[in-house]
Amino acid sequence: RIIANANFSKSDAVRDFYEQYLNPDFTPTGRDSTQLLTTATNTKGYNLRTSYDRPLKNKKTFLSTGAFYNISKSHIAADASYKSPVDDKWMALAALNNEFIYEQKIANLRGSVKQILGEQFSATAGLSAEHTAIDFELYRTGTKPGTSYWSYLPFANLNKNWKEKLNLTFSYRRTIRRPGVGELNPTVDSSDQYNLRVGNLDLKPSMANNFDLVLGKTKKSFYANLGFGYNQVSDVFNLITTAID
Repeated sequence: RIIANANFSKSDAVRDFYEQYLNPDFTPTGRDSTQLLTTATNTKGYNLRTSYDRPLKNKKTFLSTGAFYNISKSHIAADASYKSPVDDKWMALAALNNEFIYEQKIANLRGSVKQILGEQFSATAGLSAEHTAIDFELYRTGTKPGTSYWSYLPFANLNKNWKEKLNLTFSYRRTIRRPGVGELNPTVDSSDQYNLRVGNLDLKPSMANNFDLVLGKTKKSFYANLGFGYNQVSDVFNLITTAID
């Protein structure tokens, strides 16, 4: 089986900043500041996925393998300007402009084995290996920084079904949460003068071990599931906000 797809998107965000200056007694000084920020984002992505499944002659062992390659590329341009209080014309704020290209490439290879252990009783185990590559093209600095890393994601489950349409499933899987463009972008985003944002290109993904136990009951008129889950997350990354004078 081979599946291919592509996607394209374009978005524009417009933000206005209006600031009025006050005297010590909080009366207006008659001066103000009006800024306009327009951010244009053009994104395109491509994905190619293949899979191959084969039962062995014993009719109790099933092999499955697959791979996918995903590439996404975003061109982001932010243009800032302010309104001149003299003639009410919009003037460019070159210091706050920002433009860059962000590209993420993910290659994945997967393999698993399913074994029939008894009547309506089976076990599955497998492993996915992923390589992620991140590249930036920063127009302001004229540099092209990047990073890459490997991730290994095992998974397994046990499944048992009974004739009275009762089923029990225990599963384990290791999942990944990758940092995005906002967390990785090494340039300082100063489009909002009160909130400066900068990413860290050295961030590694956050990994989680997920354990789930699900008991299900099915009848002609209804079905019900009872689930228990335990997740262990490592290498958590989060936004840090620092107040400045």
